[in-house]
Parts: sequence; structure tokens; C-alpha cells
Amino acid sequence: MAFCHRYSIVEYRGTKSGRHCGYCSKSGGKFNAGMWAHSLDCRDYQSLINRGWRRSGQYCYKPSMDVTCCPLYGIRCHAESFKPSKSQKKVVKRMRQFLTNGGQKDIDDWKAACEKKNNHNPPEEENDEDQMTLASDQKPTNSEVKPPVDGNPTQNSETEQKSKVPRKGNGPDPTKPPPKKAKQLRLERKLQKAQEKGNTSNDTNNRKPKHNAEKTLEELLPHLNVPENAKHRLELRLVACQDREEFDKSRKESYELYKKYQMAIHKDHPSDCPEKQWSRFLLESPLNCDERLFKPGLGSFHNQYWLDDKLIAVGVMDILTNYVSSVYLYYDPDYGFLSLGVYSALSELVMTKRFHALCPNITHYCMGYFNQQCTKMKYKSKFRGSELLCPETYTWVPVEKCIPALEKNKYCRLNVLNGGSPDAEDEDGKWETLDEVLCLYRRVPYNYKDYQHHKYIERRMDDLCPPSAEETAEKLRREDERIRQYATMAGKSAKRILLFRSEADDYY
Repeated sequence: MAFCHRYSIVEYRGTKSGRHCGYCSKSGGKFNAGMWAHSLDCRDYQSLINRGWRRSGQYCYKPSMDVTCCPLYGIRCHAESFKPSKSQKKVVKRMRQFLTNGGQKDIDDWKAACEKKNNHNPPEEENDEDQMTLASDQKPTNSEVKPPVDGNPTQNSETEQKSKVPRKGNGPDPTKPPPKKAKQLRLERKLQKAQEKGNTSNDTNNRKPKHNAEKTLEELLPHLNVPENAKHRLELRLVACQDREEFDKSRKESYELYKKYQMAIHKDHPSDCPEKQWSRFLLESPLNCDERLFKPGLGSFHNQYWLDDKLIAVGVMDILTNYVSSVYLYYDPDYGFLSLGVYSALSELVMTKRFHALCPNITHYCMGYFNQQCTKMKYKSKFRGSELLCPETYTWVPVEKCIPALEKNKYCRLNVLNGGSPDAEDEDGKWETLDEVLCLYRRVPYNYKDYQHHKYIERRMDDLCPPSAEETAEKLRREDERIRQYATMAGKSAKRILLFRSEADDYY
């Protein structure tokens, strides 16, 4: 059908309540609205993201923020205004050191630490170890101090001096002056050289050292700026999900990595992560696009991280008309010490900036959902230039303004934190009439008014035993309620997206 290439097609599934929450493990606390996407234009999916929707494979879902146990706020970062923090630079530096020096010891130490964490010592051994630690740190009481030997005060003072000798691991040596910072040492050496040369002017003594020009994120990432004499090479390969011939070259390695990740990180049983599930979750995508709109092409991709010839991480992502949207990341747990979650986010931010140079409309990097109470998600708020989506007005608010409020309350109207009105409404979700909502009925697109006429009026006239007028009115009322719920959640994109409708009268 020719229209399928011009329209998105979705099937609204309504609101699912009382499900198990994967964040707080609460039973019956998760509330989501969902719909199955048979086909999604990149522009339409981006509009849904701006209203709090996300996709998992072909299934799209939106948390019912005011009732769900763990509200999930959409989060995005403006790529051009982003600047890495000190902790994020440390992640990049660690990766550079690993690539330069080899780092086999780092891998072995990380594996040993993981094994120690997973295999706890027996309770008795743990208690003994705790007691030994307390005994070594505990200060002696007065009754434990020994009296002078033979009443000799000199010998006693020598004994006290020996007891005050600092030991390794007890902190800085109190008998020595506090160490100076490297910055202060460099300044003193510079002043000393100036004095040796005879330049003792006040200008030289008071002049602050010049700071080197701050490096860009592109210059910091080692896979873009390969260190000299590096023992390892990190290569990124962007593989389109729709290009199955190219994708199948690394399909086996990618699935095996996913399985290893799920078993180690999420404690899944091998039977819980079959290849079919991986394919349905991370390979199948409803996004359709026209490659003529954008040089690298829009759609769904796997961003593969190859360390030499070994696949160590895969970032699943969508490239949309204005966003680069992160879907999921899985990695080799043996390389967890490299903080691959943070590193991949930094890498995809750089990718967003490069796409922006080719297509100025692409401005933001979407990091999925954010929940302040979830420890694993807190790293997302550390990306400068990030914004959270207000669940009531669907406007974006700087994350630093939202954190204090979210620490007090899980659910907040965020627009007021950015100077917005507490009475502001969701204009995009208001519908005076549903006539403009598009529906797909019997493979023909209609507006909602014409669809109702074809489904209920014409069919009632053609049936030998048509339903009564009261029955028809009740079905129309229930369908109006359902369609309005969908249109309110989808916003004005419901004017472009085709909503699939069944031929059966008792569809609900």
C-alpha cells in the first residue's frame, strides 16, 4: 500500500496497571500506557519522545507519572553546550591509560573484585575480620597504658615517642608539614627560575600561570585521538539495524555479549535471554526513514565498540530528525572498570555534535528516562546542559533546577521551577473535537468522523440484523473515550499517525 510509506501506523493498547516495577521491585506499583508501533516515521517518534514516550523494540510505552511508583522523566542534553565534568574526564583518562599501557592487570583486578563481591565470605569469617579491623583502629584505654619501666621517666618518654611514630595507612605524617599541591609547586619553581635569571619584578612574582587551552571532548576521547604507541585500539562501528546483510557479520558476537551482560549484571538465567528476545528487544525497530533527508541516514543503529578484534560494548540508538536517542547499552562485564556507560554516553554526545555539523536540526542527545531515587540513573544528571521533561506541560527544564525538588517528592510539576505558571496546561494534548485524529480501517485511512460513519452507520444499514440504536450509541461512547485517551497522550501527532482500528464491533 502506497500510503504505508507516508504514514506511521500504531495500535493503541490502553493503560496497563498494577505491574511489577523493575526499579523498586514493588509489586503492582507500575502504571504505563502502551501501543504497538507497526511503523513509525522518525519525526513522529520524536514528537512522542517530547511527550514522554519511549520504545522497546516495536512497543512504545509512557509512564502514568502521577500514579506510578517510580516516575520516569524524559532527559536530554544539548550537545553543543555540553562540557565534561571532572569525573567524566577521569573516565576518559582511564580509558586512555588502558589503551596506552595494555591494562591486563586492571582486567585481572576487576575480575577478582567481582568474584569477591559475588562470593561472600562465611558469616564467622566476616565477623572475625571485622573484629580484627576494629582492634587495629581502636585507641588504647588508660588501663592499657604501661607504667614507666623501673620508674625511669626518660625511658618512658622514649617509649611514648616510639608509639607516636606514624605507620603506613594511618594518614599523613603529623611530624611533617602538609604537602603542597602540584599547582603551587609549579608556581614556586617558575618564580625560582625567574629569580635566578635576575627577573624579580613584581609583575613576574604576581603574574598567574597561563592555563593551557581547554581541550574539546573530541580531542579527549582516545578512540578519536589514538594515543601514540598504544597497545590497544578502540574502534567504533555504526551498523544500521535495517541493513541485515551488514549486521549479520557481527550478529553472533553481539548476541553473545548481550547474553553475558544480562546474566552477570541482571542475574538472568540463560533461558531468560534467548536470541529471539534480544532480536525483538534491540534489533527490530518500527522506525522508517528516507535516507535522502540526512546524509548518514535516519533510523535505528547499533554502535559497536571493538577493542582490537573483540566486541566489548554495544550502544543501541536511534537517529531522528532532531535527536540522537539512546535506547540501551550492554557491555562485557570484564571491562566494567572502564565505566563504559559513561564513556558510551560521551561518545554518543560527540556523535551528536558531528551529526549537527552535517544537519543543523540535530541538536540534542536523549538519554532515555531519569529517576532521582534510582542510583543507577543518577549519573545522567551529571551531564551539563541536560533537561528534564515536565510531565504536565511537556516543556523542558534544566536538570539542576529539578534535582532539589525531586529529592523531596518523586512526582513534581517541573515547569514552575523554570518560571512557568502553575496553571499552565498541556495545549498540545487538548482536543475540542476528535475529527482530525487519523484512523486506519480496512486498509483505508480515514479521519475519525469518517471512520465512525463507515464502521457504525454504513455497517448498521447493511447488516441483516443490525444492532439497536442504543447499542450503537454505547459503542460510539466507549470508542470516543478510548480515542480521546490516545489523542491526549499522543498530542497533535495523532493528526499524522494512523491509529489501527479493528473491523470487529466488539473490539473492546
